[in-house]
Amino acid sequence: MEKFMRKMWKKSEGFTLVELIVVIAILGILAAVAVPAYSGYITKAKESADLQTLASVATAVSSAAAAESKTVTSIVVNREADPDTLTVTPALTSAGMDQVELLLGSDITGLTWKVENWKTATMTSGQWTLAY
Repeated sequence: MEKFMRKMWKKSEGFTLVELIVVIAILGILAAVAVPAYSGYITKAKESADLQTLASVATAVSSAAAAESKTVTSIVVNREADPDTLTVTPALTSAGMDQVELLLGSDITGLTWKVENWKTATMTSGQWTLAY
C-alpha cells in the first residue's frame, strides 16, 4: 500500500507541458470570442449616451418652438469637424425657424459626445438615428 501511495504522489506533482498548452489555447479561443462582443457592447453604450444627449437637444428645440407657438416635426443635427460646433435645424409647422435656432444657441452649449465619428443625427417621430 505504501508503494502505491508513493507512486500516486509522484504522478500528481504538477501539470505537463501539453496540459498547459491546451489550457492556454482554450483561454485564447475564449478571449478571441469575448473581445469583439465586449467591443460591440461598448459601442452600443456610447451610442445610447449620445442619443440621450440628443434627447436633451430635442427638449431644447421643443421648448424654443413652444415659446414661438410652433410644433416641431423633425430635427436634424449636423456635427462639424470641431466636436463643439453643432448645427441644429428643426422642421416646424410654420415659418420662423431662424428665431428658434437663435434661441437654442445658449441651450445646447457644453454637450459632450461619446461616439466620435457620427456626422448627422435625425429625429423623426421621436426616434433618433445617427448617420456616420
